[in-house]
Amino acid sequence: MEMSGKTTTLLGPFRVNANGAQLGQPLPVAQIVPDHSGRNRIVVVYPGDKSGM
Repeated sequence: MEMSGKTTTLLGPFRVNANGAQLGQPLPVAQIVPDHSGRNRIVVVYPGDKSGM
């Protein structure tokens, strides 16, 4: 609970309510894709405004 409102994630501020439920964060969708060197990286594909694609 101490981190609520004090931490920012890739998708915005991290907040939790008194029951510990995370608030205001959409469920991100990501995929693992190879980069130009052949190493895998995680890319957010949803929500679109956070997408690396």
